[in-house]
Amino acid sequence: MRAKAVQVLLIAGLAAGCGLWRGGAPPPVGSQLCIGVPQPTCRDLLQGRINERAPVQLVGYRVTCKVATCTAESGEAELALTWADGMTEVSSTTWMGPQ
Repeated sequence: MRAKAVQVLLIAGLAAGCGLWRGGAPPPVGSQLCIGVPQPTCRDLLQGRINERAPVQLVGYRVTCKVATCTAESGEAELALTWADGMTEVSSTTWMGPQ
């Protein structure tokens, strides 16, 4: 059990050093959170990343609005994604105008 905990910490440390994971816990497998971002906009943001990483499946995500208000017309969000191949990534995106 202790060896597994050390292995997880080592992997997390390596991911943070490579810029793949920047703070906070990565979203666990099965999590599907859109926080402060309208659902249709959240789906559009996720679909873009899913298309880029195909055929690897997205297995957990957290999309969080990073400004006072995110609407379909404008906003800024952080995407924290967990993929079936074990990769975890965090990125930011902004949008303006009709989606």
